[in-house]
Amino acid sequence: MHKARQSNIELLRIIAMLMVLLLHATFETFGYAHTSSITHAPWRWLSIITTAAACMQCVNVFVLITGWFGTSFKLKGLLRIVSECTFISLAMFVFMYLLGLPLPHQLYDYLKVIWSYWFVRAYVLLYLFTPVLNSFVQQSSEKQLRHFLVLFFTLSIPLSFVSSDLSRGFSTISFFGLYLLGRYMRLYLAPRLERYHTVALLMPYIVNTLIMSLTLWSTAFFAPQFHNWFLPLFTAYSNPLVIISAMSLLLFFTRLQFKSHIINVVAAGSFAAYLTHQQAYVRPHYFQLINFIDQQTSSTALYALAITVTIITLFMASAMLDVMWQRVYQYVNTQLSRICTYKMPS
Repeated sequence: MHKARQSNIELLRIIAMLMVLLLHATFETFGYAHTSSITHAPWRWLSIITTAAACMQCVNVFVLITGWFGTSFKLKGLLRIVSECTFISLAMFVFMYLLGLPLPHQLYDYLKVIWSYWFVRAYVLLYLFTPVLNSFVQQSSEKQLRHFLVLFFTLSIPLSFVSSDLSRGFSTISFFGLYLLGRYMRLYLAPRLERYHTVALLMPYIVNTLIMSLTLWSTAFFAPQFHNWFLPLFTAYSNPLVIISAMSLLLFFTRLQFKSHIINVVAAGSFAAYLTHQQAYVRPHYFQLINFIDQQTSSTALYALAITVTIITLFMASAMLDVMWQRVYQYVNTQLSRICTYKMPS
């Protein structure tokens, strides 16, 4: 029997995935906010930087949610992840074929694409280790877990900028820390913050977004050397401000209590939205589309409207693709169950 989904958290999943789409429509499309770019078009880049700053915590939010619920490894869960990656990657190839876009020539290239998603690779490894991480949490006291997290982030944050294994938070090891942080938040931190108003929990996210965006933008004019140092920190998931902002969002949304079947259904397509636009052969066309919209719109307001419509359309199309995958998965699962339970006539 499936547990009822919490619509407040499902809404956060939707928002986090929209953040991913927006983030890839900023720096991933137009390039990083170097000094020369900002000084050439300051107001345009202020909007781009602010959007990126407001969305940088998207990946951390997903991992914190996983830790919040204390997910534990199941073979069936792993098969669902792998099968959805495979189904959507192949579906994107069909879509590209129908549009007349170039396709890979070798079978190996089709298979390689399935595991080209860095997030999927890191998340699958995290998923495999969840029983170990959950056991660690259960056997640790609140003080021990808190001390471990302080030590982990004290060491991992600076090391993530010099070690390829940590890679500025784009790694499984960083996901381990975020998962444990999500468990700590659920078990210990959230109860301590009950006396604070719900809106107060969102303030760190708002303040950090302003600090990050205004710092990166203003230093391009007044402190170019500091700007060049700060840029890699700005775009890192291991940035302390980004981690705190992700915590702020999760704590805020856990306070919201409501039920919505529509939100629960749409949120199920969040993973599909990531797989769709980040498929290795589709990703360049997504960036080209964003650039095309930028070139064809005459004002910032019109561009923002066009991007919003594009991202929402992509998300909804991905949600429908996810529904298709779920039906295929359920059908195959049912047929395999029948085969496994079939008894030969005596």
